[in-house]
Amino acid sequence: LITGVSFLSADTEEGDWKNWDPIRKSIDKHQKTLKKILLIVSNELVNEKNEKRNVSVLVNLIKSYKPNIDVQQSHPIDINNFAIINNEIETLITANLQGLTDQQLIFNITGSTALVSAVLTLHAIPGGRGAEYVPQYKDDVSAKAANYESKVAVPVIPITEIDDLFYDFLFEALLKRSEQKS
Repeated sequence: LITGVSFLSADTEEGDWKNWDPIRKSIDKHQKTLKKILLIVSNELVNEKNEKRNVSVLVNLIKSYKPNIDVQQSHPIDINNFAIINNEIETLITANLQGLTDQQLIFNITGSTALVSAVLTLHAIPGGRGAEYVPQYKDDVSAKAANYESKVAVPVIPITEIDDLFYDFLFEALLKRSEQKS
């Protein structure tokens, strides 16, 4: 599983995933076959002084949640620079994923910046690799959104079948619009 990592929205307490929860959901979905997670991390996240928001918190969360999963992280990078992101992802794949087929690679495009998600999506194209987007909802999620998420499996989609991703984005936009009208 290769994923970008968003800056943590608030201090986390032990066992609390906050806006890193889509990573936990991906771990749960792929727990039978998942052996390694590669985290694409920003300079800011690695250098965060607040010990409750630093990337080490996420690494420890994953290791305590699923101790058998190997967690690796990128070098701290500028997550707003296409070339740097692209080179780091290529380096991580080459260094960490020998022996895996393209079909075994899953790119979680949920976290980090839109640019990181775009570059991860581009890396999901070759060889039938998979991309997944995990719907994210705020703590004050409406019953409608919770009901929707419980009925829809988190898809790992070949990049050629992008319709599911589009519908997730569309649903989220419609949900926000209906909440604004309320």
